[in-house]
Amino acid sequence: MSVQPRMLDHAFYRAWMNGEVPLGTLAAYHRSYHEFISRIPAYWQRVVDAFQPGETGEHPVVREERFHILLWEKWGRRLAPPDSFPRLDSLLDSLDAMTPSGLLGALQAFEVQQPEVARTKKEGLIRHYGFRSEDLTYFDEHQKEEGHIAFGAGLASRFADQGEFAAGIGRGALLCFNSLDSFAAP
Repeated sequence: MSVQPRMLDHAFYRAWMNGEVPLGTLAAYHRSYHEFISRIPAYWQRVVDAFQPGETGEHPVVREERFHILLWEKWGRRLAPPDSFPRLDSLLDSLDAMTPSGLLGALQAFEVQQPEVARTKKEGLIRHYGFRSEDLTYFDEHQKEEGHIAFGAGLASRFADQGEFAAGIGRGALLCFNSLDSFAAP
């Protein structure tokens, strides 16, 4: 599945790949995205609850996403805490308001981009910012999103309203892309 716009086409990620993002901006990005990363398990749980209401216990995808929060925090320890950081209210409020089918589409738009985005960000952090590979396990985990992508696709094909799901993909891709505007150089 290809989604547009692609996050890697954003000026912020292009600058990251070239080592042109100041460390303070990386720190603000890390802190801003922490709230989004922290909400992903709840977003997946909403989808699971809507489409598999009889399922008991925490779904493996939700459990993995909870673990990813810790990995996100780990790579940020190498950054000085930012004095300030932008809130991603538009992204978060929009995701919070989506129907389960739309939210599933938005999650899929994010998940399908993760392997390439994670690889690229990790390479940039090592090449330009002095990070060590062992600090960046978050990005290693996100290069292997096949299980999450397949799970989401399966839910979509069996349970989701297809129109809302498709709209969610487009909306999710645009929301994620536009959220990066907070970090791009003027």
